[in-house]
Amino acid sequence: MLAVLSRFSINCLCFVKFILKIVSMAKIILIAVLLLIGSPINAAEKNGPFRLVYVFSDHCVFCKAWERDVGRLYEDTEYAKKAPLFKMEISLFSEHFTDVTPNVSVTPTFILMSGNDEVGRIVGYQNRDMFFWALSEYIPH
Repeated sequence: MLAVLSRFSINCLCFVKFILKIVSMAKIILIAVLLLIGSPINAAEKNGPFRLVYVFSDHCVFCKAWERDVGRLYEDTEYAKKAPLFKMEISLFSEHFTDVTPNVSVTPTFILMSGNDEVGRIVGYQNRDMFFWALSEYIPH
C-alpha cells in the first residue's frame, strides 16, 4: 500500500510540474502578446509618422562621437526614411518641447516622436552598433 501511495504521489508531483510549465509558457506568451499590442511601434503607427529629435550640446564629446560615427550616414539609412532627424541644442529643447516629460538633462538624447507623442527615448551614446540596435527597438527595420 505504501508503494502505491508513493508511486501515486510521484505521479501527482510530475503532473503538477507539467501543469506549472504549461502555465508558465502561457504567461510568457500572454506577456509577449500584450507587449506587441501596446508597443511603441504600434502607438507610433497610429499617431502618424516618426521623427527623431536629437538633443545635443556643442561641448559634449559623446555628441561629437555620434556625429562622427552615425550623423554623417544616418540620412542614408532606412531609419531616416521612417524617422527624419531633427537636431536641437539642449538649451532650446525646453522652449520647443514643453509637454515632453521627463525633460532632457543629458546629451546626447534621442527622442522618437510620433505626432506630438514621445514613443521612445535613447539617452547617451556608446557606439554605432548599440545606437542602431536601440533604435531598432522602436522602429522596425
